[in-house]
Amino acid sequence: MKKQLVISFMLVLFAFSLLLVGFTSAIEPIYPLDQETVITGMVEQEGDIFFLQAIDGNEYTITGQELSDMVGKKVQATGELVIEKNKNQLNANEIVEVEEESIEQYMEPETKMLLE
Repeated sequence: MKKQLVISFMLVLFAFSLLLVGFTSAIEPIYPLDQETVITGMVEQEGDIFFLQAIDGNEYTITGQELSDMVGKKVQATGELVIEKNKNQLNANEIVEVEEESIEQYMEPETKMLLE
């Protein structure tokens, strides 16, 4: 009886650990947080705050660059990504305007897969 109880407990524990591993891998960010990130999308403005409406569907507040002349334009932004409490921020060190027809060439492979 004890042996069956121990085996059942171990199986439940194993199943729970598989679920936990699957869940944590499913919530990984699309972009790596420990290296320079490139995000493509359209610059938008709300009050004094500029943000990037990315092609992956997320919004990223942009800091580090003057963007008033890029509102409404498609850009490729490069910088450090910071995610805190559901707030995505890109500390940009470079922003380059891209042509709408060529925007797909700037996408990360993972993003292209999401759009297919």
